[in-house]
Amino acid sequence: MRKVAEAIIEDLDKLPEIQLPDSKSERGIFKTGLIKAIGGETLKFYIGSCPDYSHNGVRYTHEYLGDGVPLLTQYHLEVDQGIVSVFGGQGISCELILMVADVEAVDKIFCERFTAGDEAEFLARCKRSAAATQERLSSGSVRSSSFFDEFGRDRFLDLQRKYFGVLADRFESDGSFRHRVVTDTFGRDDLYKKMYPGVFNNGMTPGQREEFLIGRTMRTMAQYLTLGRLVGEVDGPVAIINHPTTNKSIYNSRGKFLLPEDDPRYPQPTVPVFTMTRRVY
Repeated sequence: MRKVAEAIIEDLDKLPEIQLPDSKSERGIFKTGLIKAIGGETLKFYIGSCPDYSHNGVRYTHEYLGDGVPLLTQYHLEVDQGIVSVFGGQGISCELILMVADVEAVDKIFCERFTAGDEAEFLARCKRSAAATQERLSSGSVRSSSFFDEFGRDRFLDLQRKYFGVLADRFESDGSFRHRVVTDTFGRDDLYKKMYPGVFNNGMTPGQREEFLIGRTMRTMAQYLTLGRLVGEVDGPVAIINHPTTNKSIYNSRGKFLLPEDDPRYPQPTVPVFTMTRRVY
């Protein structure tokens, strides 16, 4: 089984626009999961995707919210199918789970901007996007879902809230972490101008705007911590496929940002993270 696993990893490493996990530990954990898949278990790849925000065919423009197949999902459908082919060629079961980020419906500014404050309509468009994606699928090894459908709304939002609190406390007490968050925030200036034009044009002082955007950066980090935790809790071998972002390492940083109920004596599960190298921002 080990030799078969090594051969599969070599084939995966040859796929265009797919990068294997960066760290040696993640690669080792993936290899262990792959051996389980060779033994008959299904290896699940979890893939987060933005809602169907407007785009120019290459990058998101964030001018409106549709209900079709999101741009990032389209990219994953083109790129990640190679993984299915590698597994299928060896007669091994894998499942790619594409999840639209319906959690963004609870962003009050997004909800007001895109659906006139109607969260139910925002969620309905995400659900229709997931359905449109499912209609596009030709392989039974790929499934369309969403964050809330896959992990539960209450569970996801509760963990995100807790992680945000831990991050906010760390921001106040740890200068190195504060520097990282501020640097990431200013590095996303062009993106945030597309996402939140009103924040830049509604008379906010520079200090108020910086506070809001830093909060947005930490909320995104909290989402990555939450996803890493929830995927890590899934029974059986798992992995994540992510788009390029500085937040990629956050999936497995849960040991650095323990929740009050976490026992520091027991390490948080590490989830192998692959990267689809095509950019959408």
